[in-house]
Amino acid sequence: MMLGGAAMPGRGRSMGRATTTALFAALALAIVSAAPAHAGRIIIISPPPPPGGGITPVGDPIYTFTVSIGLNFGFAITPGASITLQNVPGVDPTSFYSVPNVAGPGLPAGDGWLTNPTVTSTTGTWPGIDGETPIRYSDVKWTLVGGTPINNIAGSTVLALGLFSINTYQAFSELPPDFQLHLNYIYSLADGSVADSGTVTLALVPEPASLALLGLGVALPAAVAMRRRRRAAA
Repeated sequence: MMLGGAAMPGRGRSMGRATTTALFAALALAIVSAAPAHAGRIIIISPPPPPGGGITPVGDPIYTFTVSIGLNFGFAITPGASITLQNVPGVDPTSFYSVPNVAGPGLPAGDGWLTNPTVTSTTGTWPGIDGETPIRYSDVKWTLVGGTPINNIAGSTVLALGLFSINTYQAFSELPPDFQLHLNYIYSLADGSVADSGTVTLALVPEPASLALLGLGVALPAAVAMRRRRRAAA
């Protein structure tokens, strides 16, 4: 009986150590899970801030694809390095584009971004309602040119490089209202070696008429609720 009684504390200590180990493992997992999604990344590409979703119809419609690019803290971009969005639909070297070429925190004076769309496919299908085919898909490369690196090595937050956009080379059929486009991207050093890669998801931005209807849908219930409260107070 004494042996049995003496054995119980030993098992209790063993179970305590196992519980402690499990708690530390769970805590470590929680810390890893809570780490920023872009921890260790060099280039961070995301959709533009709301209400932008990254895909905007213009006119007939021609579509504009826009991404927000940032340089993570602890890194720098040297001239000759490039950022490439891969296989963008309906884009080719004739497409109009826009890059943030104004000097500021994210671009040293004298530097700039060179845009170079390279066709990767001439047999693709437009992801719109009518699905025109064949259409051209392209890799869109933005290369830093100039003589000064973009430096965020000593920073503590992501350095915004600005908004980069490119249009489709012609008008295409409408995209579905809930359309999303998943694009891969790579960051290459001046020697051509790939230093980082990722994926960005762009969503269709509602047209102004749709936004007005959305605003009406939000405002109308609020107005009805306010009228009811006034009646109850009276």
